[in-house]
Amino acid sequence: MLLTKYEMKLYTVNFCCGVGGQDLGLEQSSHVYKGIAGKFETLLGIDVDPIACKNFERITGNKAVCIDLFTRRQYIMFHGHEPGPEWEELTPKKLRELCGRRPDVVIMSPPCKGNSRLLPKKKAQEPKYIALNELPERIYQLVLEAWFDDLPPILLMENVPGIRDKGRGDVTLKKIKSKLSAHGYVSREDLYDCGEWGGLGQRRIRYLLLSRLPSRVPSFVFEPPKLPMKSIGDILGPLPMPGDIEKGGKMHRIPNLAWKTWERLALIPAGKDWRALEKFDYKQWGGAWRIIPWNEPSNTVTAATKGVGQSTGASAVADPRLEFIQKFKNKYRVISINEPSTTITSSRLGSGAPICADTKVPDYANLCKVVDWNEPGPTITGGNGPTNGALSVADPRLNKREGRYSGTYRVIPWEEPASTVIGQTDVQAGALNVADSRIKKWSGAGNYGIMEWNKPAKTVTGSSDIHAGTSAVADPRIPNPEERGVFIIIAADGTWHRPITTYEMAMLQGFPSHTRDGKPFELVDCSDGKAREYIGNAVPVQTATAIGNALLETLMPNFLGEWHWGFSDNVIWVKPEVSNNEILYKIKG
Repeated sequence: MLLTKYEMKLYTVNFCCGVGGQDLGLEQSSHVYKGIAGKFETLLGIDVDPIACKNFERITGNKAVCIDLFTRRQYIMFHGHEPGPEWEELTPKKLRELCGRRPDVVIMSPPCKGNSRLLPKKKAQEPKYIALNELPERIYQLVLEAWFDDLPPILLMENVPGIRDKGRGDVTLKKIKSKLSAHGYVSREDLYDCGEWGGLGQRRIRYLLLSRLPSRVPSFVFEPPKLPMKSIGDILGPLPMPGDIEKGGKMHRIPNLAWKTWERLALIPAGKDWRALEKFDYKQWGGAWRIIPWNEPSNTVTAATKGVGQSTGASAVADPRLEFIQKFKNKYRVISINEPSTTITSSRLGSGAPICADTKVPDYANLCKVVDWNEPGPTITGGNGPTNGALSVADPRLNKREGRYSGTYRVIPWEEPASTVIGQTDVQAGALNVADSRIKKWSGAGNYGIMEWNKPAKTVTGSSDIHAGTSAVADPRIPNPEERGVFIIIAADGTWHRPITTYEMAMLQGFPSHTRDGKPFELVDCSDGKAREYIGNAVPVQTATAIGNALLETLMPNFLGEWHWGFSDNVIWVKPEVSNNEILYKIKG
């Protein structure tokens, strides 16, 4: 719509809008054609989740309507019972009224759980998931009927790659493309990397179906150009330190993980996953660094008596002289057998003892991976299981369990892009862990005398100076393997292998660091696990901006009756059905 001589506004409606990542990105896109500035404006966001709608409005400033997109039959299939009297089935007429006008671009990200490769094939055949898989076709039908006399020029559906394998049959894509073709649309489906289009700090492979109405958009639509990927450190480095909720908000809390989980994370070498523990050459250290099978007795836990020049394998330290973690009293460090040991204190949570990693973990690929700070990162998931979005499941009793999923447990290097943020809520979804290099090296190994646990203590002096005498003790009491907390273990590579916070996940998805009211970004009225799911389901903001820019480049000239030629190095997204000469003839005629 040409508002003035210098401005053109195009309108969008977003089905299954979630918390608004895609809308935020589209509204940040822009293009100038012959002195006319073009941009998108959202008519409406639609979602069945009232909490998602509330956060959509907070984040984007646009209107969201909470309404069910199911037909009555689909509602019964999904819920297993008839809807209540307050339930209303959305009709094409109602949709047209809600939007107020015909949108130029319709976007949708229907629920993808039924098409996810994480879902076992047998479970995917349950009525609940069949109903979810039918939603895309239902939305397209609503759009085609609502604006039957004035069809939207562009229809865009985003989903998981598995939709091509699990939903192609007679349920979703085949019917959808046939129906769109009957209404005059030409379409192209493909997989793309959100990270490359948005220049993100994570890789995220998604499915996209773009449909163009040649009568309204005769020219080519070109794919967005690929941008250089960022490292995970590029994104997280400028943020407040994890746990600083004053600067990062409530979603910047560090998950409370079991002690054994922190141990395993600390012992996994950067750039490797949990399988590196099975191949760890502990013999070169005289057995001090050893991976002990779940069903075998543990080695002796010793208490070092010299400190300097001697180590009990992997000693834990509670040294408060780490600049960024002054408030924590439970600091640990993984130390090589041939290096001096640092102070072992008598703190219950800061006591020192050898760290043993349990290798009997599930046979998943890329799980429990520790990645270097300067390398690309793997998948970030939106898990809501006992891990609360971080590593927690290394139970050997799952070894024979069917269904092996990739990307569950992994630690990402600071300098690498993170991987996909997904909206899974089961335990396999896990979450990203990062090898955080923002620590300060400290000295002091051997500065303090260390007392054996079963020997009398040295004199207690009246000085508060920590150098006043031997005040450190080799405490054999280490946390229970199941004890939960925020334990800081400085790994052998000098970094802290820790889980990604929910706030950091949002930043990796491109959300703004602060909301429109100036407060740190936060999703309200939901648990931390649910917030991770919302974030994982969102289309990354910068990716949506890149898509919006590409659409504006084609739509603006076409809406002015001209042709868009694009650039020679851009890939054609949706080709026209007729030749260039025929189209130019029609435009000029």
